[in-house]
Formats: sequence, C-alpha cells, structure tokens
Amino acid sequence: MSFYFLGKGPFSKSLLLRALIVQSYFPDLQIIGDSHWDDVLSMKKGLKNLRLKVPIEGLQGGAVLRFLALRASRLSGCFMLKGTSRLFQRPMQELQTILNQLTCEVKWQKDGLILKSSGWHISGDALTISSHCSSQFASAVFLNSWNLKQDLFVSIEGNTVSSSYFQMTLSFLRSLGMKIMGEDREYCIPAGQKITQFTYQPEQDMSCLFSLAAMVVAGGEVVFIDWREQSLQPDFRFPSILQQMGFSIIHSENSLKIIGGKQLKPIHYNLKDCPDLFPVLSVLCAITKGTSHLYGAPQLIYKESNRIEQTAKLLRLIGRTVKILKDGLIIEGKPVVPGEFTKKDFISFDPEEDHRMAMAAAVLKKMGWSFQILNPSVVNKSFPGFWFVVNVTP
Repeated sequence: MSFYFLGKGPFSKSLLLRALIVQSYFPDLQIIGDSHWDDVLSMKKGLKNLRLKVPIEGLQGGAVLRFLALRASRLSGCFMLKGTSRLFQRPMQELQTILNQLTCEVKWQKDGLILKSSGWHISGDALTISSHCSSQFASAVFLNSWNLKQDLFVSIEGNTVSSSYFQMTLSFLRSLGMKIMGEDREYCIPAGQKITQFTYQPEQDMSCLFSLAAMVVAGGEVVFIDWREQSLQPDFRFPSILQQMGFSIIHSENSLKIIGGKQLKPIHYNLKDCPDLFPVLSVLCAITKGTSHLYGAPQLIYKESNRIEQTAKLLRLIGRTVKILKDGLIIEGKPVVPGEFTKKDFISFDPEEDHRMAMAAAVLKKMGWSFQILNPSVVNKSFPGFWFVVNVTP
C-alpha cells in the first residue's frame, strides 16, 4: 500500500524535555511549539509536582525520571518519584552514585524512589559520572547546572554510551547561553550561569520522521518541509542510511523528499550514536535481499523494552532468520513474496510498552502483514496521531 506524506513531523521529544528542565529555572524562557506526548506531559506534571512538593507518579520514560531526579536534588525537601516497574528495572545505579556525591539520600522502592536533599553539596573536588550504561546521567547533571553558587567540575569516566546524545545536550545548553569549559571527559561549568536566549523552538523529531520515511518501502513518497541542513539530533543521519539502502533522497530548499527504492540493498551499520533507529531499520533490512548487520548499540537492552530481543521476535514473526548479538542483530533478509502477508500463525505482536517497537511493526502492517499490534496507544509516548498519519489499523 503506497504511502504519501507532505508536511512536518512532531517536535523532538528529547529537545522538548531538555527545554522544559531549563524553563523550570527560567520561567521567562518561551518554548515555541508544544506536544501532547506522554513523556512531555509527564515532565510538565512532574515539574509542577516538584514545585508543590507532592509525589510524582506515573513515570515511564528513563530520561524523564533521570532529569527530574537531578532537578529535585537542586531543591530542599523530600521528594517521591514513582513509575512503572519496567522503568525501575533499567540502569539506575549511576543515578544513586551521582546523588550520593551531591550528599542526597536515596531510598529505592520496586516502583519508585524517595529523595531527600538540601540542594547540591559536592563531596570532593569534582563530580564523577560513569557513562558506560547511558549518557542521560551526564545530560541530567548538565541540564540542572544553572545558577550554581560555585564552579562545578565534572569528570566523565568509562566509554560513553550514546555520546552523541550527550553532545546534543551540550550544544543545546550552549545555544541558550550556558558557558561550558573543557571537552572530552573533563568539564567545568562556572558559577552563576543564566540563559541569554529567551525563545526556543525545538526541531522536528528525527526518529519519528524516520518511521514515516520507512513507510514508503511499500511505495509512494514523503516530503518533509522546513527541513534543516543541520540538526542537533544524532538520528539526523537517517536519510544517508536510506540512501545507502537504495531509497531516492532529493534535497531542495527547506525540504527533503524520500522515494522508496525498488531493489533495496543490505547494510552493515554501526548504530552506537543513533540506537533509536534500530527497530525500524531492522524491519527494512528484513525485507532486503541479503545479510544485514546492525551493531554497536548494547544499550538497546535497557530501553523501554529489550529492543534487541523484541526486534528479533518481530522479525521471526514474519519468517526471517536473525542472530542475536550483544550489541545488535545479524538479519538474513529476503524480499516479500506473495502469500507471506496472511499466514494464519501471525496472530499478534506485543510491543511491550515500547513506542519504537510499535512503529517498527507498523511498517510491516503497511506492507500488508495481517497480525494485530497490541496496546497501540503506546505510540503516544512520542507521536500521538501516528496511526492516523500512516493510515494503518493496528
């Protein structure tokens, strides 16, 4: 079923969450553009509850929890943050380590944490952050380093997972006026930082645009308007990936057109800087003749679901052979043949509360596979209206 789209995608969830944290320090910051995504609404409610010093409940996103916990640590008082059990199964030890260095007390529960703080009081010469599980811990610290009473020295240890997202955070903060000294692993944020830019408009969400672009594998074209030649988001590289696979990519003034390729090519790609592309890209590889190798993203097991396992499950549903690796998949792809779409054993697929997995399954539904996608509202985490836009019945 051909897919046609002309317009703009939703605003970047990642950048909106970061902007909302900054706005909590500087209410005069005007954010141009808004979203009704679950994570954004959760962040807004969480920041309001912090001001009121009432419990924060219903958290689902890792970034929301980590950013809010560091925001709470700048305040004096006792704060409760609660969410899904899956959320608190994701890596949290580094959050504990950071908060302890800031002399905060943390008590963990199965579905939440209780944080006692009197503001930041750093024990030692520098705040040490390990980044081997996620760059969000470092991002959370830097996002909450406005208007400190003394210089903050930060030392980042270990191999940085998703370092491109941390670099996005630094670029975002500098664009608003934060002075950040140093690079690589050693940084200093001088005391008394204040914003110098009082309006901010987030970019379109590149991960969501990629999900729309992938729909043209069944035919058609998408045209994204107000396309920027540069982006803070690591997933900005998706057009070049699609071009390598055989899609036609046409740049024109302030727009990008993508046309589906007739003969797709397998790909070997390191996703260490753009792991959110993994589920949808894996689906494209599965319907491509040849062997594809997606690697470099061990952090995928810590997302809303174990995305390596879940993606393998989805591809096996459509009869593809995959090999699970600790950092990705080897996918034996093959073009679609008549009769594949309606096999009776294709009953349902559960994305396990993971919006990216639901979007990946949607690409297969667009091509004609007849399985049911359970809990389709999970896409509201990043793209309300997704099913209407892609014209797919989950």
